[in-house]
Amino acid sequence: MRKFFVAGLVLVAAIAGAGFALLRNEALLLDVVGGLRPDMTISERERMIAPHIRLEASPEVAGSAAGETSPLPAVIMFHGCSGYRPAFMAQWGAVAAEAGWRAFSVDSHAPRGIDRDAAMAKVCQGKALLGQERAGDAIAAVNLVAARADVDPARIVVAGWSHGAWTLMDLFAMDIGKRAPASLKHDGVAAPQIAGAILFYPYCGFGAWSRVQEWTISPPAIAFVGGRDTVVDGPACKATFERLAAVGADIDLVFYPDAEHVFDDPTLPEYYGREEASDARARFKDFLGALR
Repeated sequence: MRKFFVAGLVLVAAIAGAGFALLRNEALLLDVVGGLRPDMTISERERMIAPHIRLEASPEVAGSAAGETSPLPAVIMFHGCSGYRPAFMAQWGAVAAEAGWRAFSVDSHAPRGIDRDAAMAKVCQGKALLGQERAGDAIAAVNLVAARADVDPARIVVAGWSHGAWTLMDLFAMDIGKRAPASLKHDGVAAPQIAGAILFYPYCGFGAWSRVQEWTISPPAIAFVGGRDTVVDGPACKATFERLAAVGADIDLVFYPDAEHVFDDPTLPEYYGREEASDARARFKDFLGALR
């Protein structure tokens, strides 16, 4: 993602006839690129996303009668650029359930017909589905999960990994009163009510709104960043979080100096960091527990 993302944005800007002067103004470039996406209403986005929201895990509720459900806090999880992976999301859903939370995942690729090959060739290289566009999925998913009878709408946490974390950070950096996420019509779009955010090794480089703008949605957040991340620039992302915290964002930054990208995936031994992953699971659970 780090290697190719800038090239993808520059190519889109050139096609749009933006010109060299525009490339010197990153925020303006992001506005232009976002405007190239076809618009849909928030209701249309909700209908698109609804079949691709999965209940990954739910805690046992003591004392509940058969067939009854109790409103519980919920965490909504957003996958990385390569797409939804059941085993990976299941492991984090289990941690959420241990903390007493229902866990949902959102597959942003399936409704767009993006398979793994297309995801690696386009999404991971910044040529399709930028964070600011996928931010509309986050609003839609929060709206849909909040409307469920088994969820407490006042206690919804969003969690993202890599591209998913970039998506959430782009959402937080948007003033929804003035700008809807790319590809959403502004009418009817409202800032979602979010109780907290969990962010794993996000993309924070050129093209990320949090790089050029402060957060207007600023829930309590915990962010995990790897110092030896070869996919995104970990130290640069650490600096982004430190800058945001300095102007008032409530961010608990966890920096693992020796961690790689996807350090929490035991199926990828070349990236996996056993100690960091164990620590992140404990912090994930504690963060949810504190909001319980």
